[in-house]
Amino acid sequence: MRPEGNTHFYQLDKEVLQTITQEAFKPEKIASFAEDVNFKTWETKVLNTYVEGVFQNSDSRQYIKEIPNSSKKRLTILKWVIEKFEIGIKYPEDAVNEILNRYYPDSESLRKELIASRLMREENGMCSRC
Repeated sequence: MRPEGNTHFYQLDKEVLQTITQEAFKPEKIASFAEDVNFKTWETKVLNTYVEGVFQNSDSRQYIKEIPNSSKKRLTILKWVIEKFEIGIKYPEDAVNEILNRYYPDSESLRKELIASRLMREENGMCSRC
C-alpha cells in the first residue's frame, strides 16, 4: 500500500495469490468442500415443504401437497415415498396404488414417476422396489 494524499493504492503479490489459488483448488480440497455440504438438511427442508404432516413420524397423517417441478426435489420426494415399500416384496398394481393413495391422490402418476426414476420396477402387473 502506498498513500497519495487522501487516496491509498494497493498492489497484490502475484506469487502469493498463485500459491493460495493452487492450494485452494487442489482436487482433494474441492472434494472436501463438497463433503461439507449437508444434504440431509436440504432433503429435510424439501420434505417439510412438500409433505404435509410430520414426515419423520410414521404414526402421523402424511401426504404430499404437490410433486415438485425440480427434478432434484422430485427425486427427494420419490425416495421418501419408496421407503413405504419393502425391498424384495412384489406388490400387485392395485396394492401399490392403495399404498400410494395414502400419500397422494393421483397414485397412477406417482407410480409412473417411481418407475421412470428407476426406484420401482413393474413386470407382469407386479411392482417391486429397486
